Amino acid sequence: MFAKFARRFRNGWVFGGEALGVIWSHPRLLVFPVLIVAAIIAVIAAGIALTYWSLLAESGPLGYLVWFAFYVLAWAAMIYLSVALSATVLAHHHTHEMSLVAGFRIANGRIGAILAWALFAATVGLLLRCVSRILEDWLGRVGHWIGEMIGYSWLIAAYFVIPIIVMEGDTPFSAMKRSMETIKSQWGDAVGMEASMFWRLWPLLAISVGLPTIVFWSADSMAAVALMNPYLVFAVVVATILASVAFSAMIHTMGPIARARHYYFVTTGDLPPGADAETYAGLSRS
Repeated sequence: MFAKFARRFRNGWVFGGEALGVIWSHPRLLVFPVLIVAAIIAVIAAGIALTYWSLLAESGPLGYLVWFAFYVLAWAAMIYLSVALSATVLAHHHTHEMSLVAGFRIANGRIGAILAWALFAATVGLLLRCVSRILEDWLGRVGHWIGEMIGYSWLIAAYFVIPIIVMEGDTPFSAMKRSMETIKSQWGDAVGMEASMFWRLWPLLAISVGLPTIVFWSADSMAAVALMNPYLVFAVVVATILASVAFSAMIHTMGPIARARHYYFVTTGDLPPGADAETYAGLSRS
């Protein structure tokens, strides 16, 4: 069993590397990280606003509705960009030309499915957040970890939803069902893909996490931080922010590319351009 997992993990490791190779081979795809970062910021802003329910108390139900609509639209924007990116990569499999116009054209044709999935995902996300808080109130730290595990289960189940929307334009429930069926046979590859992408981006992760840890946590107190060279503090803060943004953008760009190429092969049996034939030959199809 371990040998089988190791082989599938290796497959996923190659898939993650191929995603980075696609980006370097087609620099025009770097427009997506910029747009995705903007969408991520919008989603984070919506999430922060939604955590302060008390601010909406005076506006009544209308205020809740307005913020929820904004939350859904923010998610829809990020999903739209992920669909456009996946569609650009998948269109390349047929035309052998990396056309952003073709990718956005396909995404425009999937607007209905994108909005439906955004509404579904946003609703489930809010429900899971409520469940997590209830569990944490009841069970403390144990409830918190249970809520986290439920959230991760949701992410795993929806792993292949974006390429499914691109290729099949399914409804949320159909896309979710298809994604769950696929991940059952491809979970080892998925683990390898995620590990591969994080490993290849480790310099950005090291700067965003390790640099402030070394510089600031080594200080005895905030007073000690205040006594540091202001230029050093400024440089560390700027480097941390830039590295964090770059890491988030790249992981959200490599992910859709890797999953799109993976799902394309699983469903069609055709090799994506530049794919390692030996690796794909050992991949079982769902």
